[in-house]
Amino acid sequence: MKQTELGEIPVEWDVVELIDVLELQRGFDLPVQHRIKGSYPLIASNGKIDNHNEWKVKGPTIVTGRSGTIGKVYFEENDCWPLNTTLYVKQMNGNFPRFLYFLLLDLDLKQYSTGTGVPTLNRNIVHKHKVALPPLPEQQKIAKILSTVDEKIAVIDEQLAKTTELKTGLMQRLLTKGIGHTEFKDSSLGEIPKGWEVHTFGDLFTLKHGYAFEGESFTQVKNEYLLLTPGNFHPDGGIKFVWRKQKYYTGFVPEAYVLATGSLIVAMTDLTQDCNILGSPAIIPDADFKFLHNQRLGLVELKNAQQLDIKFLYHTLNFKPYRKHMRATKTGTTVSHTSPKTIYSFVTSLPPLVEQHQIANILTTVDEKIQVLHDKKAHYQTLKRGLMQQLLTGKLRVSVAEDVILA
Repeated sequence: MKQTELGEIPVEWDVVELIDVLELQRGFDLPVQHRIKGSYPLIASNGKIDNHNEWKVKGPTIVTGRSGTIGKVYFEENDCWPLNTTLYVKQMNGNFPRFLYFLLLDLDLKQYSTGTGVPTLNRNIVHKHKVALPPLPEQQKIAKILSTVDEKIAVIDEQLAKTTELKTGLMQRLLTKGIGHTEFKDSSLGEIPKGWEVHTFGDLFTLKHGYAFEGESFTQVKNEYLLLTPGNFHPDGGIKFVWRKQKYYTGFVPEAYVLATGSLIVAMTDLTQDCNILGSPAIIPDADFKFLHNQRLGLVELKNAQQLDIKFLYHTLNFKPYRKHMRATKTGTTVSHTSPKTIYSFVTSLPPLVEQHQIANILTTVDEKIQVLHDKKAHYQTLKRGLMQQLLTGKLRVSVAEDVILA
């Protein structure tokens, strides 16, 4: 190893400016009315959006967002048309394309964004960034190792897409037609199985508001109490929470606002206008800490436990008609809100309790499979981040890394 301004790197490596490794160039304008369906990828700042009948850049190339979406990096094997909201790699100066993709991915290009309104990536600033550059053979081996992990993630993504599609179909069938019914009747919701009833959510449950916990008592240091926020909810209705910037609490805790395991809660606000989280449900898991019920969450309290299965309700709250109701009734300009009254107004069909149990069990089994795939993907993403940090600095040399990956 040798000491450099970037720290210790292998003696065979060089420290160079990014412009010596690759050159970023602004993409090309193509108005919507001039786009013609074809076989060449049309790439915007958030990735491939369509195919066009002409190409501007010969593949392979690397594309990243220049305006709007900053920081995402895409490798395109084929000839393509990067739009003017992107930057693409014009020159690779004899370096291995896949290695350069991982190099740019590791740079965290968001740090180079400028502009107060629409974020913009300044290529001239990025070009001056200094990087550690291995010889070409080592670039190829590093890229091969990281690509192997990418391939595993791609397989999981495909499995996730298929399983999610299966779940969507199952929900549509089970929550409207039930299991094995041959007799149906007309209702305000259309045709439903005989024996099912139509209710508003207000007939079935109430929502209890949470508590306004003191802001100065929050900490990211793990302790007995974790404060749930809408940001911890999965946009796709996952059965586990998303742990972003956990908020633990050190202040006074009213016992009435500690959530019991198995409780069903609903997000009453969403910090975006997309409404991906608004109205979303979650079931409190068993954990080694206690979950606090804050004021932006509604706690579901059933009016009759012999009429409604809590897990069946959870799946109904993830069903497309309810999600559509949430988007159509949201309030707020920068932050989306809903209210108990709005949620109560939703009309749903309700099977007998035994059939609710059966439907909930089927959908929960699929959810668990999806969660396993999410966990698997997260494992490989963590592995990839760790390998990138080690391989792109030379702290882990390729011969050792190959053995680790193949083991």
